[in-house]
Amino acid sequence: MNWINVDEELFEHIGRRIRGTDTAIYGQVTYEMMEGYWPTAGGWAGCKSA
Repeated sequence: MNWINVDEELFEHIGRRIRGTDTAIYGQVTYEMMEGYWPTAGGWAGCKSA
């Protein structure tokens, strides 16, 4: 898709949108890809626990 400009402005926009949420809804495939990561995610530097 040549109409998408992936740059710092896009990442800033996405970051603002994500920071304004408290819930994410995933489909089965995404959930299964992420389920091994979530138990250790709190140990990352700068991670704020809920």
